Amino acid sequence: MNQSTLKELEKGNEATIAGIDCKCKNKLRLLDMGFTKGTIVKPLWQARNMHITAYRIKGTLIGIRSEEARYINIIL
Repeated sequence: MNQSTLKELEKGNEATIAGIDCKCKNKLRLLDMGFTKGTIVKPLWQARNMHITAYRIKGTLIGIRSEEARYINIIL
């Protein structure tokens, strides 16, 4: 098992969320959106500026900024 961050996950690949590694104010918001431990996530679309990526998570498409995705640890 390889660990990485959601920011590094390439478009079209799937991974499992291992947790959120920050004490930031956005942690609760990310958890509320479904970025919880054990959830499968898949990046499907990335903005041209590469700062926002849309992820398929729990049957929903959710867009987050790369600065937030770097706090989400994943298992490949």
